[in-house]
Parts: sequence; C-alpha cells; structure tokens
Amino acid sequence: MKRFFSFLVYMYFGISLWAFEGGVGVSVFIPETLYKYGEGTIAIEKTLSTSIGFGKYFSIPIGINYHHADGYTIASDSVSMVKGPVLYGDTLSAHLLLQTTVPLNPVYFKVYGGGAVNWAFVLRPYAGFFDKSLAGQDGDVALHTYTFTPSPGFGWMAGASIGIKMGQFSIDLGGTYRDIRHDLAFTAAGYEIDYDTGTVTAPLSVEDSDAHMILRGVSVALSVNVVF
Repeated sequence: MKRFFSFLVYMYFGISLWAFEGGVGVSVFIPETLYKYGEGTIAIEKTLSTSIGFGKYFSIPIGINYHHADGYTIASDSVSMVKGPVLYGDTLSAHLLLQTTVPLNPVYFKVYGGGAVNWAFVLRPYAGFFDKSLAGQDGDVALHTYTFTPSPGFGWMAGASIGIKMGQFSIDLGGTYRDIRHDLAFTAAGYEIDYDTGTVTAPLSVEDSDAHMILRGVSVALSVNVVF
C-alpha cells in the first residue's frame, strides 16, 4: 500500500511538470527583399502548432506552416546578383524550437529559437528579376522554358513574443526571423535581347545543378493557444 501511494504521488508531480499546448495563428511574412530593396510583397501564413512544456519556464514548440512565399533569391555562378526576389511559390515548412518563458502574470514574454525544414513544392520565376539575373546588367532576356528542382530546405529561426494569459487560454503577438536554404538545380532557355533596340541578339541556355535558393525574412504573428 505504501508503494502504491508513493507511485501515485510520483505520477502526480511527474505529470504536473509537463504541459501540452495547442494553437492556431495567422502571420504576415515580410521577405528580406522587400525591406532591404523595396521589391516583393508580403504573404499571409497559416500555422498550426503545439508545444510540450517542462515546468513554467521551458518548452519545445512544434509547428507546421503554409504560405505563398515571395522573396527567394538564388546564389549561383550562372546568375547575376539582382536587388529583388528571383523566385516565388508555395511552401510548407515545419519547425522545432526551444523556448523560454518569463511569466509576469497575467502578461508573459517568450524567447525562442531552433531549426526549420522547408518544402518548396511550387516554384515560379519572378518576372523582371529572374530574367534580369540571367542577362546581367547590359541586356534583357525573353524566357520560353524553365525548370526548377529544389531539394528540401533547412535553416534556422529565432524570435520573441509578448502575450497575455486568461485561464487555459493565451494570446501571443510576436516576431520571428528565418533563414532557409535549399540546394537547387534549374534550367532556363530563351533569347538575349538588346536593352536599347529590343532586338534578339543570341539564344540563351542555362543549366545549373549546384545553385542555392535562399529565403530570408521576418514574420509577425498573432496566435491563440490553449493549455491541456
């Protein structure tokens, strides 16, 4: 009987150290190309998340996120640097973070950081920038075919939020910076065009299997969470 009672006490205090939290949120993603060069557009993200808590101060947030990403750039010897987004498309990402919470009831602050995986399942060239990156500074390009084959992307994200707790529910407002990189193979074919006269000067064919696709930016998120 004594052992059974000790087991119940252990289970009670053991479970009390854990807290499971689930939530939904909407965030606005601002690509680096927009706030750095003034080119690109913001995107609305949809997020589902949960977290496993370890006492009052530490937790592990886990989440998935979908958005129509605008702001990919390419690092490659085959393209020139342009001050704007080169690719855009639909992405699905997942993250695993380590988070610390500073409770000042009912207000709290959170700081978090960790890793992210990104799947770019739709990619398109950004008109006016991808073609310009192929042409360099002294011309223009008319594309007629292209292919993009990205690998899964990996990177990191970090941020902070402020929130208010109301019983089992809480509301967060926060900002997160992310840096995601993909290996990228791509091809592009078309014609080089003289910038001044608009006449075709040469056929264009580019094939690169060693490029890198990069997505950087800041998201501002509002989320509602419930503790189970």
